[in-house]
Amino acid sequence: MQNILAIHGAFSSPRIFNFLHSQLSKKYAWNFFDYRTQTSGLHSIIKSIPTYQDVHVVGHSMGGLIALGICNQPWVKSVSTIATPLGGVDVNFLQSYFTRSDFINDIASHGDFIKNLSKQKYRCPIQHLISTAGFSPWLFEPNDGVVTLRSQRAFSLGKTIEIDANHAEIMLDSMTVKSLDNFWHLKNKDRKSTRLNSSHT
Repeated sequence: MQNILAIHGAFSSPRIFNFLHSQLSKKYAWNFFDYRTQTSGLHSIIKSIPTYQDVHVVGHSMGGLIALGICNQPWVKSVSTIATPLGGVDVNFLQSYFTRSDFINDIASHGDFIKNLSKQKYRCPIQHLISTAGFSPWLFEPNDGVVTLRSQRAFSLGKTIEIDANHAEIMLDSMTVKSLDNFWHLKNKDRKSTRLNSSHT
């Protein structure tokens, strides 16, 4: 059975994955990484993730940024981001609600963490699931209720799938289940094929 590592977003918890886990628990062994948002920046959160044995990593919202941060670890087989602010967020807007902290600095659209995301080379396969429905009147451009579509579409490191759901609903959508299952199955098949070919060379 293949291993999954699920990483939730800011101010969330592993419960955000309850539906996906219920639909895919018979095919995959799930692990959940939990963290406290306001006590650490993304770099320290990434460093605190323990080593797993050959996992497909899936991250929702800010969890997708954390997932990309461990993509080059040798034990990571693939990364899937869901409704992730790849282009960062408007820090001035966030500061109206939260005290300035390391994690806010890291997800700022003009911060070093976000700028470096698209410049890095990644060794593992990546897919992006984008939530295209929803609306927040506080975000003055198309958004999913939390993250702007522009940020979700800031760049692509692999296959991109757009799903007609808002920021939370995408975690309850059958297309999300299908997209993850297909991606994990395909990447596991590719990995087995690569190992088989290597053994004959």
